[in-house]
Amino acid sequence: MERLIDRYERFVFDLDGTLWRGKIVLPHVREVLAAIRAVEARVAFMTNSPQRSRREVAGALHAIGVAAAPDEIVTSGRAACLHLIAQGAEGATAFVIGGSGLETELALAGLTFLGVEDGHNAEFVVVGRDESFDYSMLRTAMRAIDGGAGFLATNRDPRYPVEDGFWPGGGALAIAVEYATGVVPTVVGKPERPMLDAVATLLGDEGSTLLIGDKPEADLEGARRMGWTGALVLTGATADPSGADPPPDMVLQDLGDLLRPR
Repeated sequence: MERLIDRYERFVFDLDGTLWRGKIVLPHVREVLAAIRAVEARVAFMTNSPQRSRREVAGALHAIGVAAAPDEIVTSGRAACLHLIAQGAEGATAFVIGGSGLETELALAGLTFLGVEDGHNAEFVVVGRDESFDYSMLRTAMRAIDGGAGFLATNRDPRYPVEDGFWPGGGALAIAVEYATGVVPTVVGKPERPMLDAVATLLGDEGSTLLIGDKPEADLEGARRMGWTGALVLTGATADPSGADPPPDMVLQDLGDLLRPR
């Protein structure tokens, strides 16, 4: 009988809550990705987390037995970089909340990074999840934006899944800056177009596409906006699919459902 992976030509995988949860590799990840590679379907990986660069994400995937190249990965940091290049921001100054992985990707836009001491002079403020976030960073971001800096958020995720529950997501930090300044950020991560357009470019020619993720408001909404099929997997942020908005095209208990006869 036909498997779900036989119905599609292109696959887009969320990472946190879909392939792994913190340091835990979720069920059937290796065999599903190996089976998709065996049928030579196109694969993209995307994550709203900016903390690791694409090369670092590829290394983490290799470490769990999943073959992946950096150019098959779109992080929210990569989406921010492409957005800033499109806005003609190359060579501008930026104050970045989000860690070294985000700065690695943004460096490809030719930005000059400013620290807490002089970040209030930055032309752009970019905010993502950052475990070192503190009041001084909030103050610097606020003063820069009050002075006219552009404000980008990598995502609006309020939290993300880890081994024993959830931690605050990048959206929790972005909303603090938004509340302090009264300025709504440009969001580059899913379900917004900067990330989704980067994924579509990565996948190349059109084809039937299945996006698999654990957050309706980010993953399923992204699939809806792109005209892709959206699969909700119940291994991450969503345990009960009833009332999911938007509703999923299909529900997966885990990734193994992609290989089971339908």
